[in-house]
Amino acid sequence: RRCVAQSRAKCGMYFIGDKDTLAQNTSPWKHLINKMDEAGCVSPFLPLQCKKHKSASVYRVKDSESMKNVISNFSTLCKFQCGEPFECGLHKCTKHCIPEHPHTQCVVM
Repeated sequence: RRCVAQSRAKCGMYFIGDKDTLAQNTSPWKHLINKMDEAGCVSPFLPLQCKKHKSASVYRVKDSESMKNVISNFSTLCKFQCGEPFECGLHKCTKHCIPEHPHTQCVVM
């Protein structure tokens, strides 16, 4: 499983679980988890962010309750307006960027 996970990762890889369990002597993940920890790549949070507003909208998920909070209210993750232009070219979208939505039909005209 480790070989498959590592070979398919393109931009990054997240492990959800207990670091100490993953790094036990009998774990095939021990060496990788320890190296990642030494490099500062292990965290108790899963960082989520708006792909448009990047660092201005980072939300750190620490448990299932904080994940439910994001899923039930996307503005928790990003409070900014989308700002993408509609096809008319005259107006910009005023919705929150998340969830993603089309900009084909201008809602102003």
